[in-house]
Amino acid sequence: MPDVDDEFRRKLGSVGDALITELAKHKRQKNALLSAYHPLKERIVFTSWRDDTLPLYSWAALAVGLLPRERYLPLFRAVAERVKHRHDTVGDAIFVNHLSLKDTTNKQFDLIFEPLLSDGALRRKFGGVACTRFG
Repeated sequence: MPDVDDEFRRKLGSVGDALITELAKHKRQKNALLSAYHPLKERIVFTSWRDDTLPLYSWAALAVGLLPRERYLPLFRAVAERVKHRHDTVGDAIFVNHLSLKDTTNKQFDLIFEPLLSDGALRRKFGGVACTRFG
């Protein structure tokens, strides 16, 4: 005899993978029906990527704002290649966000961001980011 949950999921068809529970499995609390997933609500904290993470990558946001896509994508790739090379050869776990970059030496920083900083006009625009304090 098939499991009741399997039969229920089969009846749902294409939405069978969704987090849907039978009404009988809900718990009644006063005038509200609470799903089995209700306890998760207390542990979930929503954050805004724009508010919490984007500032850590302001160097990238600045490049996107200042340069056309054809120009900044190769620069991002060059930065990523340098980080990967450093990781593969030295074993450094460097992330290109401001919290991680504050722990790099000047030499490491210059090596990683040389593709961006070799353009004098762009370097001056990035100077403002260098003066910003994060975390």
